[in-house]
Amino acid sequence: MAWTEFTNGTTADADEVNANFDLVKDNVIDIYEGDGFDTSGAEDTHELTAITIVQMATVQSYVKLSISTYTTGSAADDHYCTAQLKIEVKETGGAYADVYDGYQYIVRSSGGGAFAGTVNYYHTPTAGEIANGMQFRISAKSSNTDTGNTTVKNRQTVTQLL
Repeated sequence: MAWTEFTNGTTADADEVNANFDLVKDNVIDIYEGDGFDTSGAEDTHELTAITIVQMATVQSYVKLSISTYTTGSAADDHYCTAQLKIEVKETGGAYADVYDGYQYIVRSSGGGAFAGTVNYYHTPTAGEIANGMQFRISAKSSNTDTGNTTVKNRQTVTQLL
């Protein structure tokens, strides 16, 4: 579907205007609120729902992941609590590959605390992913440099086709 441009002095048809809105609306295809990659002092992984070939046909440019987490940690003075995320992607039928170079810090704190945040990742699908579908896997890892405890909890992970 193509974008329709309107000029001053013309009358727009409702179908044409609505079609333009359809091109720019957020196409949320999955909201994951489970605990699949929640972790406490360890590492855990969760595969998000696969994006089908039919869904991939609606992608204009990107697939967006919004990963909202809540992290708590405690550590003695001069020690750190850390929380990290890793995002992997694969074409349906293929093998997972890291989006970034392994785990990325979302929290590294001396002494600890509570932290809420969202990581937004925009993925440009490959020709193979568009033709065959795709899937993301998210891993979380938490650790301390002493006897404290760090947790990572998924609050909401949203997948959108843009």
